Amino acid sequence: MVSETVKEKKKRNSLIGYLIVGTIGYIYIIIVALHYLAIRNIYKRMPMGEALNNAFSYVFIHPFEIFGNVSGKDILMIVILSVLGLCFAGMYYTTHLLKKHDNPDTVNGDAHWMKLKEYKEYCMKRCSPFGEESINGYDNVILSKEMRLSMDGIKCKRNCNTLAIGGSGSGKSRNFAAPNILSANCCNIITDPSGELYRDYAQYLADMGYEVKVFNLTNVYQGCRYNPFHYIVEEKDVFIITNTIMENTTPPEQKGGDPFWPKAETLLISALMLYLWHTQPKEAQTFSNLLFLISCAEIDENNSSKKSVLDQMFENLEKDDPENLAVKQYKGFKLGAGKTLKSILISVKARLQIFELSDIKYLTSTDNLDLDKFADTRQILFVIIPTADDTFNFVVSMLYTQLFMSLYRYCETRSFYGWQCKIRNGITLKVGQAANKDDSERAKAEIERFVSEIRKGIHVKYDNDRHLYKVFTTSTNELVGWRGSVKLRDEFIKDLARIKIEPVGESCPNHVRLLGDEFANMSAIPNLDKRLSTVRKYNISMFIILQAITQLQKMYKDDWNTIAGNCDVKLFLGSSDNETIKWLCETGGKKTTRVQNLNFNGKQGESFGINLSSYDLITPDLLSMMKDDECLVLVRAERPYYGEKYDVKMHPMYEYAKTRRGMYEIKPPEEVGEIISNIPFHERLNLTDGYENLDRVRQERRKKLFKSENAAGKDESISNAEAGNKERERIKEQRKQREEEEDAINQQQMDAVADMLTTAVKGKNKEKLTPKEIADMDDTAIQEAIESRINIEPYPMDEWVYMMT
Repeated sequence: MVSETVKEKKKRNSLIGYLIVGTIGYIYIIIVALHYLAIRNIYKRMPMGEALNNAFSYVFIHPFEIFGNVSGKDILMIVILSVLGLCFAGMYYTTHLLKKHDNPDTVNGDAHWMKLKEYKEYCMKRCSPFGEESINGYDNVILSKEMRLSMDGIKCKRNCNTLAIGGSGSGKSRNFAAPNILSANCCNIITDPSGELYRDYAQYLADMGYEVKVFNLTNVYQGCRYNPFHYIVEEKDVFIITNTIMENTTPPEQKGGDPFWPKAETLLISALMLYLWHTQPKEAQTFSNLLFLISCAEIDENNSSKKSVLDQMFENLEKDDPENLAVKQYKGFKLGAGKTLKSILISVKARLQIFELSDIKYLTSTDNLDLDKFADTRQILFVIIPTADDTFNFVVSMLYTQLFMSLYRYCETRSFYGWQCKIRNGITLKVGQAANKDDSERAKAEIERFVSEIRKGIHVKYDNDRHLYKVFTTSTNELVGWRGSVKLRDEFIKDLARIKIEPVGESCPNHVRLLGDEFANMSAIPNLDKRLSTVRKYNISMFIILQAITQLQKMYKDDWNTIAGNCDVKLFLGSSDNETIKWLCETGGKKTTRVQNLNFNGKQGESFGINLSSYDLITPDLLSMMKDDECLVLVRAERPYYGEKYDVKMHPMYEYAKTRRGMYEIKPPEEVGEIISNIPFHERLNLTDGYENLDRVRQERRKKLFKSENAAGKDESISNAEAGNKERERIKEQRKQREEEEDAINQQQMDAVADMLTTAVKGKNKEKLTPKEIADMDDTAIQEAIESRINIEPYPMDEWVYMMT
């Protein structure tokens, strides 16, 4: 189906064509009439038909040889007739407009598709650059081939919260999520169930100057780690996290039941979290330690007054701080009887048992996500979650909840008095946070110093590992930014010549977008309806991408309509879900139509009448039969748009991003190595010769293997001696084979490390270092050898000075 704006363009072009043809025809008729009058003046007795025939002939032979034979009266008559004709045409047009203005066809509803004039007005009001009909602004959200929406909520007076609905294969990622990721115009937190978006665009985003992070619940060892305790700033944060856990770990069939048990569990969990937060160092504030505290709580069903180790810990805290909130919460929990307390304790243990898994222990034992930095640094976070298992998804809900808390706290306490430096397209390079007016001067001075260092000179280093050109200040060697190609690097350096300093204001310096692809795969985010109603003023937005509206109704039973209402944009990409189609049809409005009635009565004959009725502009047939390349866009207080989807291949950066697909390698964070952090650096290289510690570890592992296998063989021999002997022989053979494979792998690791260090120290194609030579090298020498692989490329200063001027 062709969009209404395209139809309007065609209609306008047709009208112009009719006007041109009509004008030419009118001039032709006037010339023919003048020829006819001239012939009649010369040959007065010539019959009218013959004179008219000659006039048509002379028009093409002698078109302008008429003026000497035409009288002034004839010309005056033609002028009068022309004026009368124009008057009649004007009266007809005016009457037509009046009828259109007071059209009975709109009394039952005036819904219609967006017309060309309305589309142009929309572009000028809602899209960047404002005041122009262009939609090519840097900070626009891509909705369809022809529809955009500026992320500047103050100017366009709309929030960018978008509810996108499309069935499987409708192009939610390809036609909506991916184009907006390619625009690279904001900080994104991307929920990526399949990991496809990360694979395709992580390296591209790194090339565009983003710090790319991954939170991977599919493989926790391949990504960043997240500890909810790290973002607790005040006591109320504990209750927010506790409520998030309770909301997302309670089965749907148990919700709405007796509120006593959930409230009692909340008392205990919040008391333990507050105890850790008030009394323990940062590194000890973890959920695994919270479970340890639960194990210290022994409840005697027959004697609830019997004190456990946990009771004594809270008593000691009460002696030091009687008004501590943790003590008050724990006392509230202890009001119950012995049997009741034991049931509550078991329920809490069962609810939090997921934190006893080794993967989740590792994931939540520390934090390097740095959610606090998302407000004022250029970052991208990919949140990869399992597609078929939602066991861990409540962790994502906690992450999103604390991200909202962090962003709101930043905007409300540290941004208003802050200062920032920006380059072209509003990209923020550095932010100086400030909590008050006095601190504001310090923040401004820091930004001015940074800009001054950039203007003094810069140099470029190429990072071989990340394939990035990193730009540093020459005098202080501060990192300014990075790009992934020579072209992008040069554009970035040219933009530095136009750097400017300005206050931050009460919002995030960089627009922050939470892109929830397959949003239903996440757990519910508490108070999402309230968050969506206030995010615009903080320069935050959210994309909620679903397969059907019923998914939102299931997740937020009472609040789903409010959540949908707080999304100023609804994008429909195609679905067969009846509830979704019904809901969208109701949002499109009514259109008035005329219904012709014809009745036949045997005695009175026929009766004819016309009645006014109405029908939905958006019909179920329209949506259910939507073509693969079509979509529906609904922007608040704007006419609905029906047109083509935006194909990701149309994006100007698509081809470049395609060449970077799959290149980004997840670098395990430094904390991954903490399980062997006490082993010297040399021994971490896994070389066999000269490293007794590794040999000892390997031998212990083999002894355990021997012990378990011999035990297995022993059990077999008890039941059947002869069969057991054969089985032991088979096990020994398998053990020998495994040892040979292990030795081969170790040798390969040793060769790889030796090759790497040889290249770093001696260069390529040199004699390989021996294990003894490597063992004699200290850690500093090895580190320097590795760092020497980074090439330094100074940027020509004369060109820089020229650009600055």
